[in-house]
Amino acid sequence: MSSHSNENFSGRRRSSSIHRASVSSSNINYVDENDHEMFSGAASEVVPSSISSFHHHSHYRMRSPRLSNGTEEIFMAEDDTGFESNELRPASSNASSVDLQERSNFKFFTIDQIQNAQGTSTMEGNNPNEPVDYDTNWNSYHDDYGNDFVRSGSTSRLRTPSISSSTFTNGKRHAGIEDYGSHDNSSLIRNRYSGADARSNSPLLDASNHEYFFPDFPAKLHYQRFYIAEEDLVFGIAGYQNCKWKIILYYSLCILSFGIAYLFFRWFPRYRIKCMGNKTALGKADWVVIETELGELSIINLTRQWYNKRLSNYLTISISQQEDDPVVPILISFEYRYRRIYYSPTEDIFKTNSNWAEESWCDLERVKDGLTQDSHDDRLLIFGLNLIDIKEKSVSQLAVDEVLHPFYIFQISSIILWLCDDYYYYAACIFLISVISIIQTLVETKKTLIRLRDLSRIKFDVRVWRNDFWKVVSSEDLVPGDIYEVSDPSLSIFPCDSVLLNGDCIVNESMLTGESVPVSKVSIDQDTALNLIEEFRSTKFSTTFAKSFLYSGTKIVRSRTTNEEPAMALVVKTGFNTTKGALIRSMLFPKPTGFKFYEDSFKYIGFMTLIAVVGFVFSTYNFIKMGLGYKIIILRALDIITIVVPPALPATLTIGTSFALARLRKKQVFCIAPTRVNVGGKLDVMCFDKTGTLTEDGLDILGIHLSAPLNNSNASSFHDLATISLKLNELGNSKETIRKAKNLLMSLVTCHSLKAVNEDLIGDPLDFKMFEFTNWRLFEDSNDMHLANFRKAFKIPETLTPSIMKPHDNQNLFDHNDDSNYIVQLREFDFVSQLRRMSVIVKPYNLESDDDLYVFTKGAPEVMKDICAPQTFPSNYNELLHYYTHNGYRVIAKSVKFVSELRREECESFLEFLGFIIFENKLKKETKKSLAELNQAQLRVIMCTGDNVLTAVSVGKESGLIEQDHYVFVPSFDTIELATGDALPGGTRLIWEEVDNPSILLDPNTLKPTSTSINSNYCLAVTGDVFKYLLMERNADESLINMMLMQTKIFARMSPDEKHELVEQLQKLDYTVGFCGDGANDCGALKAADVGISLSEAEASVAAPFTSRIFEISCVLDIIKEGRASLVTSFSCFQYISLYSAIQFVTVSILYKRGSNLGDFQFLYIDLFLTLPIAVFMSWSEPFPKLFVKRPTANLISPKILIPLVCNILLLMAFQIFIWLFAQSEPWYIKPVPGGDDAVDSTDNTVLFEFSNYQYIIAAVVLAVGPPYRKPVFTNLPFILNATVDILVSTALLLIPAKSWIGKLLQLTEISTDMKAMIVMMFILNAALMDIGYKKVFIMFAKVYKRQFGRKGSKKLFKNLKKEWEDITV
Repeated sequence: MSSHSNENFSGRRRSSSIHRASVSSSNINYVDENDHEMFSGAASEVVPSSISSFHHHSHYRMRSPRLSNGTEEIFMAEDDTGFESNELRPASSNASSVDLQERSNFKFFTIDQIQNAQGTSTMEGNNPNEPVDYDTNWNSYHDDYGNDFVRSGSTSRLRTPSISSSTFTNGKRHAGIEDYGSHDNSSLIRNRYSGADARSNSPLLDASNHEYFFPDFPAKLHYQRFYIAEEDLVFGIAGYQNCKWKIILYYSLCILSFGIAYLFFRWFPRYRIKCMGNKTALGKADWVVIETELGELSIINLTRQWYNKRLSNYLTISISQQEDDPVVPILISFEYRYRRIYYSPTEDIFKTNSNWAEESWCDLERVKDGLTQDSHDDRLLIFGLNLIDIKEKSVSQLAVDEVLHPFYIFQISSIILWLCDDYYYYAACIFLISVISIIQTLVETKKTLIRLRDLSRIKFDVRVWRNDFWKVVSSEDLVPGDIYEVSDPSLSIFPCDSVLLNGDCIVNESMLTGESVPVSKVSIDQDTALNLIEEFRSTKFSTTFAKSFLYSGTKIVRSRTTNEEPAMALVVKTGFNTTKGALIRSMLFPKPTGFKFYEDSFKYIGFMTLIAVVGFVFSTYNFIKMGLGYKIIILRALDIITIVVPPALPATLTIGTSFALARLRKKQVFCIAPTRVNVGGKLDVMCFDKTGTLTEDGLDILGIHLSAPLNNSNASSFHDLATISLKLNELGNSKETIRKAKNLLMSLVTCHSLKAVNEDLIGDPLDFKMFEFTNWRLFEDSNDMHLANFRKAFKIPETLTPSIMKPHDNQNLFDHNDDSNYIVQLREFDFVSQLRRMSVIVKPYNLESDDDLYVFTKGAPEVMKDICAPQTFPSNYNELLHYYTHNGYRVIAKSVKFVSELRREECESFLEFLGFIIFENKLKKETKKSLAELNQAQLRVIMCTGDNVLTAVSVGKESGLIEQDHYVFVPSFDTIELATGDALPGGTRLIWEEVDNPSILLDPNTLKPTSTSINSNYCLAVTGDVFKYLLMERNADESLINMMLMQTKIFARMSPDEKHELVEQLQKLDYTVGFCGDGANDCGALKAADVGISLSEAEASVAAPFTSRIFEISCVLDIIKEGRASLVTSFSCFQYISLYSAIQFVTVSILYKRGSNLGDFQFLYIDLFLTLPIAVFMSWSEPFPKLFVKRPTANLISPKILIPLVCNILLLMAFQIFIWLFAQSEPWYIKPVPGGDDAVDSTDNTVLFEFSNYQYIIAAVVLAVGPPYRKPVFTNLPFILNATVDILVSTALLLIPAKSWIGKLLQLTEISTDMKAMIVMMFILNAALMDIGYKKVFIMFAKVYKRQFGRKGSKKLFKNLKKEWEDITV
């Protein structure tokens, strides 16, 4: 139990001296292993943002305080990276109106109302003129890739909010801040209603009293806009108040209509709104109407509670509004999508408090006091329990929701109709099937909810500092502002989002990011805490703050404290406001796919309904003309609707998908979004990450190249590759060579972010391989004698634990005069993807000198030229780099410098270049074969990686992604232009050079080769900075951007947000985009893609529709094949059910002409024995093993589908009419008797029933599509067996005597042997004509129609652009 840990802290007040010790805690910032985009592994530039989705971010900047002199400044140095985030910047709402119009599907609100309404967001920035509203945009290119920044790494500073000591006097805000309204009035409100009337159900809480309690803030706005940045979702909120006479009328209408009105208003809630209330101001509303841009409508009741606390206690107030912080007597709120939304009387709109932060948190002295019990109770009222508690509906609620679905209401109505028509057996069977289906759905829904609850709901004991004592409470009792102990041995996962105040820890964030490499966390320092309010208001945390932020649900690998206090953290977010809560919310409310097949299917059902209405009118007229009774007329006419629109029709959409999912599960591919299976069959382009996806996860060191001076010369050159291990005595004898070799050794030993946990090293695999190459050991034990002496000698604060490295044996010693050869890693400068480097400050274990401080830097070779002294580079630098990158190796450069000035920009300038480390990354076993099959199918393949562009090109050629005879052009910014600022002719800043022959160029404006010898056999390799430059600086040149997007096969040095943006840009060209990746830096792209495939076992992989437990890209082929087979199957089943309905419709219509009908058991045989098994088994076919070039159609209402369908219906109808007319001329013909269904015995009934049985089988066999998307139909043994049995049984029914018990049961009449032979002959002829017509003739009709009346060109933009460019070339 946690209560037994750290007993010496339990139950005693902590003194202020303890606080002072903590405040002076150094902020040695460990490298976040997830940030190694430089190495472009699975771990790359992912500090999980304060939101779960990877939306567009705003930029942030770091502070750089002036450093003091002395040794201790090493530990107090701010991690000044000197960069602006390579993220996306929020734009004002005005910039996004066009985009909103294009994507919105508002029905209750108008577009103008949404655009003109006052708006708010879940991410409110500091600048009131630049809110994060309902759309976002990128930073400018210069913000992220500006020349000055790239070359000099200049430092930007962020304005810190002005926080004086008076702000926190006695734990309250500044005394100058006015209370709500007048002091007298607010006091009167608090005193008058603090007694018996201060209850939640008090009449005083009625919305009509709003103006009395808020006299200075009248409610005027009737609606508003709200933007959920995490989900990129806009919705409108409108206020309504109850109207008694409307409510009475509504319930009366529901009762008098026997529930029909209730169902109508349930299915079309926007009409219900008008029947229950009147529009009113938001603050006066009893309930609100919420409509999303997707057209989803919700009606939610408001809650009102007595509060009498300041507005800033539950809502974030911007700096400009700090003087307007009234006391709020009544708390008005509602919950939407597990997000609590509160009414702000000062702004007259509803806002969220998901990013609320208290200004006192900026003062570490005060924040460690924790909360009093009264403060805790107040916050518990606002933020609720710390639980991600998914509301679990009862079985009865789920059953009611399921039964009241339009599909089942139609089923129930049909069953009632059949019972009234005395179809008891048939109605009973359909009822039984429906009940089984509902139970199965309820069980699956319940299982899914239980699985999600198990994933999300965590509850355990934690130790909390409350009321100046440590106490053990349940984790659900935590609220923002609480202080809890992290170093409690019983604590294995973090209970909430929090900030580390003391100690350090190593955590596994794979639950959120999908990246299994552990991450180091350090305690926050006072300087960083001063920016805490701005951090919460920004759309992404800064790197410094993120290294102190602990995410809910992430696992604790190690936690420790280095002083008298336990390691502890400040609770900042709880429940669904946490990052984990946002992830769970994204699973509960996924965005709809908008796939055309599903849209068309409902249009098709609507079309069939119109045909049913026509049949209804025709039948009614015919029965009236025949003089039948009204009961029979009504029952028969309604019955024809159930025939034309069979209840099983919607279910056929999922049959093929269900079988595809089952087959994928057998191949260890799992899917959380079944509708995406069919989308996989329409993929146009497939994007792949490189490392861990196309290539192996692990990297092997090929060797190192030391840069050392040539004999008797100042020039340097690379030594030969050292491949086994670093042997200093084998690298050279000169003094200078030995010196550089020692520095390179020290760099390999110290320049990493590895941590020692239980004697095991954890961290980035690349760092591990590099350190393993040195044969050294790493220690972080605070009890180590050498470390204790080092601490004492250099007065290192107790809060820090430097890492110590020492050799495993005496082979690789850097100092033969020192027996220990210890090296101490004192300080890290984090890796950032923009700088593409990291650095460490280290000191050899020399207790007598404090001058020998080194900074070692490793990074991408391209950036070393900007930070190293030119004279230190070997003459063959570019040649060697070119050789290795062109051959697919990963190259990391090393450099060194003695330091005295400890700011990062000073440490990382004028360094001495040391050498290269060469890493080998091999292709995965299935990569080459899988890419070859995708290329053969002419499915476009793209590599999207964070690695070096030349390495990516090399891997692309090796894997077959790029054909060997293709020219590859890489862009670069012209150096003359960069220096002068003048654009090149044509307005471009880029030069496109061929990788192997730089003299071959592309036209920078058209991206066409200048050489006439190159036609279409070329492609582009674009880097992230160029990608962003073209989208931002050249966005007016749409043709250039489209050409870049369509011609590029390699996207290198791409950040996570740039990967996400690439997917969206491809989708704008109407590509159906797939993305396959394995790490956290792919999560945004995986979610944005139409088909995201995660090669990860981490929980974050649920953000992707597909997850493969076999980490090979061969799963992509399986998904595409299954998607195509499922799509074709869905079409086949849909067409079959349509033909089945048409056949039965024709049969019944002919019989209705004579006042007759099919019998009860005849319907039962046709619907349950014939059609249902056929529909199931025809979906059993497996996908064809080879990908075909042409993709299957997804347009259900296209001429290609409808014309053959109509032709088949006409053909089937013609045969039925012929058989019916032929039978009437026979002497044994028995005329039907008009009237009830008890006596349907007639020749018309018998011949049509017997012949139509064969037609149902014919339709199934003809529509059972085989190659090129499914295996041949004869391989589907269950279907073949079922069809054979059906033919035999139908023939047996044709041959049996009418007077047998089966004949009487089916109400058959005797027909001649010649007639039976005629039926068999017509069956064979009908089958032959339908097969020929469907496969050849009817398709030709469709092609002729399309040629004459169809749309010219493709509906997809990229296809039209490609054709235009080909025509121009010709």
